[in-house]
Amino acid sequence: MNRNALPIPENFRDTILRCFKADGEAWLKKLPDLLETLIRRWELTDCRVEKNLSIHYICYAHSQRYGDVVLKTGVPHLELYSGMDALIYYNGRYSCRVYEADREHGAMLMERVSPGTRLRDEADFQKRIKVGTELAEKLPLVIHEPHNFPLFQAQMEKAFNRARREGCAPDAFISMLSLAEKLYEEIKSLDRQKVLLHGDMHHENILKDAAGNWKVIDPQGRIGEHCLEAGRFLLNEWGWFDGIGDLKLTTKCLDAFADALGESRRTIASACFLDYALSSCWSLEDGSSPEVLEEPLRQMTTLLEFVK
Repeated sequence: MNRNALPIPENFRDTILRCFKADGEAWLKKLPDLLETLIRRWELTDCRVEKNLSIHYICYAHSQRYGDVVLKTGVPHLELYSGMDALIYYNGRYSCRVYEADREHGAMLMERVSPGTRLRDEADFQKRIKVGTELAEKLPLVIHEPHNFPLFQAQMEKAFNRARREGCAPDAFISMLSLAEKLYEEIKSLDRQKVLLHGDMHHENILKDAAGNWKVIDPQGRIGEHCLEAGRFLLNEWGWFDGIGDLKLTTKCLDAFADALGESRRTIASACFLDYALSSCWSLEDGSSPEVLEEPLRQMTTLLEFVK
């Protein structure tokens, strides 16, 4: 296949350079040859690039051996490998399968979930919550052998310390970080078992296959307490479906996940609070202006009603 058949969009180049600096620039220079090599090695045809690329290069293709597939590659970094390893551990259990992996080049060939209806396109609130609670309950795994997955606690400490050090966030948000640390200490104090979490289990990373099964894609892969899996899902549920500040709706969501995971409403609220705090810090690190904190601060304030 001619290397020019797969485009490398300018906005994708800009994102890679912003996020990975010199490493990203070096990787972009190698990307055309890498794509050509992977397509030839894995015998792919009908390749077409994903329209909305983030920090990973995604293309859809057909494999004579596996059928419809997704080729994913990116600048080698911890999150790329932890996501790859998480899918390998899940082994198709509530997730897309990994058919081939090339760790040296940070690439993998995965099952394409078809038709791939996103949970975000499901209009029924009860159906969305049912899918979210079932996946949050059943997807996390206990990892018994040595591993290289990042720890939620370490990610939190690093992000919070950087936010305080750089001084970009308003005082109201910094005070929320202190509360988040106290809430995590409370979660830790009950000595819950740590598990492999998806870490980014929101409605666009949950797709329906032809048999009607919902499967996750694009895990971050991190180790933490099981209750933490609820945070990212509910963060996006409220953000995408106009639930911010609605105490009645928030209560319904928290109670659904509390029942599924055998936790208290307060614990699930704390998990959501922690996810808002961590993801907001990451948004600042990615170059977003402090205005990006306005919506999380509103919802974190709502969650204070449940964690007092």
